[in-house]
Amino acid sequence: METNYPPLSEKVAQKLIADFKAGNSIFQKPVKDDGKAAFALPYNPATDKNYRGHVALILLMQGREDPRWMSFDKASYNKTPVKKEEKGTWINFFANSEIRPVLNDKGEKELKENGKPKTHVVELDEPVLKQYALFNGGQLKNMPDWEQVLDEKYALQPFSPTERAQNIIAASKVSLSENSNAVFYDRETDKIEVPDKDLFESPAKYYNAVLHELTRWATQDDRLNEPMKAEPGTESFFRDELRTNIASLLIGSELNLGYEMSNEEELISNWSEILKKDPAELFQAASDAQIIADYVLSFEPKLGLKQELTQPIAIAREKLLKGDVIPYNEMTYTVLSELKNKKLQMQESTGRKFTMGADAGLYNKLLDALNNPLENSAKKEAEMAEPVLAEEENNAYVNER
Repeated sequence: METNYPPLSEKVAQKLIADFKAGNSIFQKPVKDDGKAAFALPYNPATDKNYRGHVALILLMQGREDPRWMSFDKASYNKTPVKKEEKGTWINFFANSEIRPVLNDKGEKELKENGKPKTHVVELDEPVLKQYALFNGGQLKNMPDWEQVLDEKYALQPFSPTERAQNIIAASKVSLSENSNAVFYDRETDKIEVPDKDLFESPAKYYNAVLHELTRWATQDDRLNEPMKAEPGTESFFRDELRTNIASLLIGSELNLGYEMSNEEELISNWSEILKKDPAELFQAASDAQIIADYVLSFEPKLGLKQELTQPIAIAREKLLKGDVIPYNEMTYTVLSELKNKKLQMQESTGRKFTMGADAGLYNKLLDALNNPLENSAKKEAEMAEPVLAEEENNAYVNER
């Protein structure tokens, strides 16, 4: 019997509304008693990359202290398999590629020495919505203790959370007026009004307040593509506030500074009504919030990334050439030869050979990967979710829908 499940966005929105009502949402309980963030940004310990946007929001809403998350297959490959009977947390994302089995001339699957099918990445004409289950570090065997990992991470960070916040605020060059009776962003003067730092209960609360107003500042003028200029009290205003509050939540989690919501009752009441009418708004807001958070965090000075002046600057290539070997999306592509009609004979690391012209979508992505080997992010979404063949999933573990 076929069962129709509600969209993931609807399920997550319903959970957040229920959390609002219970008073234990990630917006209402984001700070521990000691003033530290109640959670860290979720990330994949195999790739050391953060999950982003609505995926990060979904994982944060699970209330896990351990921010490490992996798919079933990645956890098994990492020799930290999922514990028996554990339930996964579902995420979704739009993928521009998918992994398919390698077929021989007869249309049969080619197998590896271990009997599992060989796979390769196939570029899609249009993005496709995919859904996968992730498991938390606390659900995995053989995982190092999170507190120990946390101590090691912070040992590598030379600045405290408040120092990092101060560095971001200073680098943004935002105008601060510290003689106000309240904390707010003044759109007319483009200034953040805030009381003197000594009037706050702690430095962390001061920086929480200023960073939140910095998310509002970031959405004005030409700093981001679509300035938020809705009038207070309108539905559009509360939609904007959902974006800046999620952005503040992400920033506070990244800095281990926490986050505190102001006007809690009014915001939660309006957000609940918006999400009841339009559950998909939550995922869109999280996506927009990630852009805001990225913008604010981009002001933090990068450590250890200064380029020596004597280092030669690489000139960007305009085309692929014979002999090029290009790592891309967990695959390696080799240009075997240049054919007539400006086509190339290519080979994947799976051994599959194919012909490709300069007008192919993969061509430009490989060229970009060649020119930007350290910064290329064309496959960030695919890397984040680690797609696997459905037949490789182990059904002995229960995935919660």
